[in-house]
Amino acid sequence: MCSPGNYSNGETAGCEPCQKGFYCPGGTDQQMCRPGSYQPDPSQTSCLACPAGKYQQNSGEFVCADCPVGHFCPERTVNPITCGSVALFCQPGSATVQSADEGYYTTPQDSESTKREGQAICEVGFACNGGIKNACDGNGQYADEPGLSACKTASAGTKPTPDRQSIVSCDLGYASFGAQDECTSCNDNGQYADETGLAACKTASAGKKPTSNRQGIEVCPAGTYSVGGADECS
Repeated sequence: MCSPGNYSNGETAGCEPCQKGFYCPGGTDQQMCRPGSYQPDPSQTSCLACPAGKYQQNSGEFVCADCPVGHFCPERTVNPITCGSVALFCQPGSATVQSADEGYYTTPQDSESTKREGQAICEVGFACNGGIKNACDGNGQYADEPGLSACKTASAGTKPTPDRQSIVSCDLGYASFGAQDECTSCNDNGQYADETGLAACKTASAGKKPTSNRQGIEVCPAGTYSVGGADECS
């Protein structure tokens, strides 16, 4: 019988030190380390568990491999586990999954939603929640700073810029009550806007009418009148 840490190969007399990747509890045979374990040293009586962040799929190994990108590996892992959700990511050598922070999206943003390797801050013009990056393209939406978890909405008298990265005031002759992609032209009876950033169009009072460009009002000519809210004097 061989002492612990040694074995007999059955071909030569005597006992030999247990090989790397094996363990020898004592007797005649050496035993392979099972998947999820390893043994880097000779003459050992047991195997070591692969530490968290590493794995081993084979038997009889003397080293464990780093957990691959997009996976996590608890202690004694045989097969790496995929992160499993677009809201989660796993960097190389991860022992556990990590959740994406608010205002961040997981990378890469592709169809392989179970293998995210990191996170990136949401860019201007987008909002990020649950690891997903969404364009601020709804009515009146915009994002004027990075790291937003929700889009902002244009306030009254403003509209989003075409790139959705900021807002601008409504021009003369236009108005917006808010949450609109475009300002509305003041073209109804008697309407005008003689200043920028109006939430609502103004209405010409009695004795006046809007200018043709709806950017102001003018007094009715002599011999004519208006009762207010009219486009033309009578």
